[in-house]
Amino acid sequence: RTTEPVPPPVEAAAAHRPQMVDATAAGQAYTALATVEELLKDWHEGGPGVLRAGGLSVRDLKRTAVALDVPEPVAAFWVELAYAAGLLASDGEADERYAA
Repeated sequence: RTTEPVPPPVEAAAAHRPQMVDATAAGQAYTALATVEELLKDWHEGGPGVLRAGGLSVRDLKRTAVALDVPEPVAAFWVELAYAAGLLASDGEADERYAA
């Protein structure tokens, strides 16, 4: 192989109107809010238990994925996002459970 002194030019795969980009972004933001809202409603009363290590059990993750109608890795993303945003936390009881 020979090395090239200059990288090849980068070209746009497609051009989109700014209005279309804004509409798509707004739709995705709405979907994100609706998904997190559904998660919080599902866990509002009697959310899943907190494991000793502080995590969520596989069974509860599967149940949440079914409730949100998404694959398990996507459900894990939404749970972690809500937790990082401070929307979910341990309820602090002796038998700890996640609560909105």
